[in-house]
Amino acid sequence: MFNCKPDIMIISKKNIVMIEGKMESSEDKSRDGYNQFEIQEKMIKLFLHLSDRYLGFVSANLQLELFGSSLTWKEIGLIAEQSKEELDSFTVKGLQGMYL
Repeated sequence: MFNCKPDIMIISKKNIVMIEGKMESSEDKSRDGYNQFEIQEKMIKLFLHLSDRYLGFVSANLQLELFGSSLTWKEIGLIAEQSKEELDSFTVKGLQGMYL
């Protein structure tokens, strides 16, 4: 079975970020040849269209790898800290461990 849900999904007042972390394995593909990132891109677009609550939201779909990522887990933690007015305290505290 193919699993395309993101490892982390953060929703603030105007942004949605999906994060797929690849620490031990490479990106998976469906039986039809789609990779996880492609399916998650479609999933976030569908998510934004399902509810009027998310109209005008900015979305991002990130894939972090142990080596070679353009964004590190430490940077994700720092972004959460800088955005703590927009995020719930549980999310901020959970991501603080990424950079402490």
